[in-house]
Amino acid sequence: MSQPICAIAGFGAGVSMGVARAFAKKGYSLAFCLAPKLKDFGIHVGTVTISDTVEVGTHFDPDAIAQSNLKLHQQAAEAFQVEVIYK
Repeated sequence: MSQPICAIAGFGAGVSMGVARAFAKKGYSLAFCLAPKLKDFGIHVGTVTISDTVEVGTHFDPDAIAQSNLKLHQQAAEAFQVEVIYK
């Protein structure tokens, strides 16, 4: 099997706000809906929730948050985590 591809997208960068809102109104998370369906294909769907304002020089520094994204991407297939809450 080839190396998995990492795609990081937010609202407006791949998933429209309208699609996200439609899922949220029904109480669904797009990541949680897609993750189990795509896992068997070796596709890791995940989301990183940032619980405060992103600001350079703080715990919520973009570089620190990027490390959370990288750790999520590097997880072994048998340990795929769908959500990381960065707080």
